[in-house]
Amino acid sequence: MADQKVTDRVNLETSSDSSTFHIVEVDLSYSQSKGNFLKEDRARISNLEENTITGVEVYTELTDLPATGVLLVSYKVANDTVLSSNNGYYHWDGAAYVKDAGLANGDLLAGNTDATSGNTIFNSQLLKSNLVEGKNIFNKAEDTGSGFRVDSTSGELVSAGTVYTTGFMNMSASTLYKSSSNFRFSCYYDEDYNVIAGGIHNGDENSFTTPALTVFMRLTMNDVEDRDTVQIEVGSVVTTFEPYEKKVPLTELPFGVYDYSNLKAVMFGDSITEQFDNWTNGFRDITNLRSIENFAVGGQKITWTGGTIDGATPVNGDVSNVLWNSIKEWEGTTPVTPDVFIIAEGTNDISQSSILGSYDDAFAQDEPSTDQLTMANALRKALQYLILNYPDAQVFYMTPLQSITGLRTFDNLLGVKDINVEICERLNVKVIDCFKLSNIIDQNEGDGIAGRYLADGVHPSEAGALMQGKCVAKEFMKLYYFDE
Repeated sequence: MADQKVTDRVNLETSSDSSTFHIVEVDLSYSQSKGNFLKEDRARISNLEENTITGVEVYTELTDLPATGVLLVSYKVANDTVLSSNNGYYHWDGAAYVKDAGLANGDLLAGNTDATSGNTIFNSQLLKSNLVEGKNIFNKAEDTGSGFRVDSTSGELVSAGTVYTTGFMNMSASTLYKSSSNFRFSCYYDEDYNVIAGGIHNGDENSFTTPALTVFMRLTMNDVEDRDTVQIEVGSVVTTFEPYEKKVPLTELPFGVYDYSNLKAVMFGDSITEQFDNWTNGFRDITNLRSIENFAVGGQKITWTGGTIDGATPVNGDVSNVLWNSIKEWEGTTPVTPDVFIIAEGTNDISQSSILGSYDDAFAQDEPSTDQLTMANALRKALQYLILNYPDAQVFYMTPLQSITGLRTFDNLLGVKDINVEICERLNVKVIDCFKLSNIIDQNEGDGIAGRYLADGVHPSEAGALMQGKCVAKEFMKLYYFDE
């Protein structure tokens, strides 16, 4: 029987009889026979009763359900030992058991007013318990506050003047760390908080290498500094400040969703990568890499000349300012092996009229005997050196941006790109094609003057650096692979 208002029923009539119900709607009065009224509602109640589940029967296994079910009975499988997904509620549709939709969902979201399954809540709490620290391992909330230092021999806290001491920081053994703040005292502990070593410092030190077996460490620093900006991190340089935080570890993320915040990168490049507002800022903001060490030098090229000195410090304007020597300079810092090398060079090989060479010539000789007097030879030599000596790092090459100044014509830079990409493909080096993908094109730029994205026809403006950084980040996240 379809729903209808009382005033819509067909057997209404006007009457003063006490055996009827009287209904007034607007300016009309109706009456409904009590007998007909109750008869219709009894029909509705009967229909409701006939379609109501009469109870729940509980079984352990799905296979325990009766061969033939009963209509309007709910069946619960409580603890199936074959498949946990078999657990839940079922009904008999006359021919087979049909599993009912769960009453609780799997979403743990702000604003969700539905019931949430116990497994979902449990897994959420498990993830929280497995969180890992980000780049900055200094947690201000755990420091002692002013007036305490760590005893470098006993490892205990003792009263002191205007200093404060960190909490027990989680450390990696035999690893180089850098602090943005100078420290006065240090103490290293093993996993049972036994003292391994300690030191008394002059307040002018800000880097240290943890001893073997180190698991925890405490540092005492001057209290005059702003603790809100203190950062202690892996590596030899202080990078952009990030507050202390904990994150979901990579292994807990769904397949195909990656966390780059534990990756360490080393950059080699020219003035486009060296300048203050360069593409690495936007790149890091997007990827959230743990650290970036930038060894770019203005004016640097890949190709050697006859006067290039192997191992000389690369300086802008010097004939020894080449990629190879920046690699050697980085190695001289006794670095931690990074996860990523990114090389962004090639534009100065055109502007300084280097001999480009070719892919065929670069691979026509054995690598140990390869000279570096052509761009192709020098790039092959540098790439193979990094691949051989740092097998756990992934190597990336960025093609030059399009330009319009000097010899940096579209065709000349395309020639650089084509040679270097072919060499990279031969060595399985990942290519980030800024020449093609950065949205910076020569037709929109000025020759020695500002254009759309280049400040002078060569170097990106702030907007251009951001554009390039977005391009590099997007391609990097597509190409970097994790060991699942």
